[in-house]
Amino acid sequence: MVGCVLLFLHYSLREKNQKRVLQPETQMDGKKSFVNFFTYCCFCILYFLLQKIPSLREFCQQHENDEKTTRRFIKSYDPATRQPLKVLGCQSDEIPSMTRQEVEERVKVAREEQKEWKKTTFEERTRVLQKVMDIMLERKHEIAVASCKDTGKTLLEAYLGEIIVSCEKIRFMINRGEHYLSPEKRSLPLMFLYKKAFVEYVPIGVIGIIVPFNYPYHTMLGPILTALFAGNTCIVKGSEWSAWSTIEIFESIFHQALIECGFTPDVVQFAMGFGDVGESVIRAGCDHIFFIGSPQTGRKIMQAAADSLTPVTLELGGKDPFIICDDADMNKVFGYATRSIFINNGQNCIAAERFFVQEKVYDRFVEHVVNEGKHVTMGPTYCTATEDEPIPEDKLFDCGAIVLPGSPARLEADIKEAVKHGAKLLVGGYVVKTELGNYLTPTILADCTPDMKIMQDEVFGPVMLISKWKTDEEVIKAADSTPYGLGCYVFTTNAKRGKKILDGVASGVACINEYGFFYLCVELPFGGVKVSGFGRFNGREGVRAFSNQRSFVVDRFSFLSMDVPSFMRYPVTSVDHRVVANAVELIYSSKGLIHKLKQGLKLVGTLLAASKQKKQLIEKQGQKK
Repeated sequence: MVGCVLLFLHYSLREKNQKRVLQPETQMDGKKSFVNFFTYCCFCILYFLLQKIPSLREFCQQHENDEKTTRRFIKSYDPATRQPLKVLGCQSDEIPSMTRQEVEERVKVAREEQKEWKKTTFEERTRVLQKVMDIMLERKHEIAVASCKDTGKTLLEAYLGEIIVSCEKIRFMINRGEHYLSPEKRSLPLMFLYKKAFVEYVPIGVIGIIVPFNYPYHTMLGPILTALFAGNTCIVKGSEWSAWSTIEIFESIFHQALIECGFTPDVVQFAMGFGDVGESVIRAGCDHIFFIGSPQTGRKIMQAAADSLTPVTLELGGKDPFIICDDADMNKVFGYATRSIFINNGQNCIAAERFFVQEKVYDRFVEHVVNEGKHVTMGPTYCTATEDEPIPEDKLFDCGAIVLPGSPARLEADIKEAVKHGAKLLVGGYVVKTELGNYLTPTILADCTPDMKIMQDEVFGPVMLISKWKTDEEVIKAADSTPYGLGCYVFTTNAKRGKKILDGVASGVACINEYGFFYLCVELPFGGVKVSGFGRFNGREGVRAFSNQRSFVVDRFSFLSMDVPSFMRYPVTSVDHRVVANAVELIYSSKGLIHKLKQGLKLVGTLLAASKQKKQLIEKQGQKK
């Protein structure tokens, strides 16, 4: 076909030239002849090349397919040192990002495996969880070091945020999981005493789990264990910013536990990659999506899940207020204050980013935290070979690095803007110019006001924001002025006053004279309101989140059953509705015993009348036949 086109062009050109020759006034000069000859040669060469290619269309299609399958790679490095992290067994620091087809295949495998996994007993599932605990305790230092290298945190933060909370979550699931997932008896109306009613917690299928970088091991462990214990399989998409530790350590822990307990590791699938891989997980047909991250990404998760009406659990960060009343125990306040904001370098969804201090104790509080903040150190974590090896003093730091490379500059700009609008910079506030890693000095800003941008947006960094207040009404309004609603903490010696303040601030977690330790109370559900998300993990609510809550009704005794009452059968009589009306009055009226007796007698009479009338109607229908 291509050859025909070329020949047509050739003869058309030749014919055109011949016509020009017949017209003396338009005779081509030598230069034009050369151009036409050159064009003809090019067409001939192109025609020859095309004979070597089966089809230009096939060539283009092949090129298009190659573009679609182009592999992207995640470059892993330690944010505290910017040194590349090489995957065990290979010399590359690049991890391949999965294609949509690969994700869909893994979800398909997980769905097939769920058909068998849902048949396992609670005893078998408990054995798997205990094995995860055993392996984790054997490798706890390895897990902590991997988290430090991948996210720049200190060893203390790794042991607190990755190890102890994970151990407590496993212990809770082993001790309470079966109780919360067993059929739960429910009461029935008096008229149905011959029946029994239950709520069953039935596995729903494949759980899609998408988790962030700040605590890469713990944030995936919780939903994985919940999914498995409820009889589901799962596919886990970790953050591209912490992909190395997932591939290097975390994935093997769950697979090793399953294999040693006699199960296939395919019940827990992993999907590594960028944001498009997360979207592929959602669109691959998962039955529930669990996500921890930002509100911006949370909205995208919901939009993708909405197409298939897939339910989602979203934990979307916070802007938690730390409220200090003038009657508070200041020694207790000082113990919690800096720790509550500089925890994991501020990269924590429950970090207390806003400090509201009543004017009477304001100066005292500011003086104390400034003196403490000036001495908070930061630097790369020295990862010891064993947990028993001490860290050299010259390599010991209070805070590590910030994971995202662009965050320090972004935070520095937000700090400058706040100062421009009246905030006072008392400590830090600038990017550390070093080739080592991603660092922002621990920062304290005083005299902040609720209308400042930095007081409305989640900082997710080591920045303490301090505001002064006079009345309880004022602080309630200021604390509740952001779109977030995760945690709220009030420090006061008057519990009644503290509860009143907490009740005025929308939050999913509320504490008086407490910060942080509540997260270890795994019996309590955890989650937020407003743009901090919805749904809960932990507690009985979290254990049941990955189940179909099915209502189940059965006969109390096999020999005692009841047919459909006569007045509800066809054909309908003129008094059937009166039976229902009399029954409602008898059961629900509050007019006293005598009234109920009268209604009872009336009900009997109506039932007899309905029965007689129905018999007559049935006989009449029989005669018509």
